[in-house]
Amino acid sequence: MVNLLVPGRAASSTFEAQSAIRVQQNCHTMGEAAGIAAAWAARDHAGQVGAVDVQALRAEMRARGGNV
Repeated sequence: MVNLLVPGRAASSTFEAQSAIRVQQNCHTMGEAAGIAAAWAARDHAGQVGAVDVQALRAEMRARGGNV
């Protein structure tokens, strides 16, 4: 498993999806989620980002008013 988060325009996606995710608000949301996930991974999972609970991350983003 690769231990890497890639938010924003550098995110891997199809050509069609790229046109939808590269707008500023989506890039901001991806960056915020990546930051929270990195912090949680460092704090709770010895830096392993794959161990972060995605459902908990989504809930946290919604609680912060994120567009999930």
